[in-house]
Amino acid sequence: MNIISELVTDQQTLQAVETFLDEERVLVELACGAVLAAVYCGVIQRLQGEGRLPVPLAGPLVMIVCGGSSVNQAQLEHLRKVLNR
Repeated sequence: MNIISELVTDQQTLQAVETFLDEERVLVELACGAVLAAVYCGVIQRLQGEGRLPVPLAGPLVMIVCGGSSVNQAQLEHLRKVLNR
């Protein structure tokens, strides 16, 4: 098994949550946005370019995301304001 650890910014996480909401009509918590940011912000493609992931991927890319039971639109708006200072 090959485990690769990567960091994404809070801004990338928020952007991924908003993109997922727009594309899939599902609001997810920010913790889930971190895994989504790997796809939406180009982390997967960068790792492929660095040779750390195969091109094409050897199998399906599976992302586990949970629902947004502890987040709402007002919280997302607040985070937008805080992160865009």
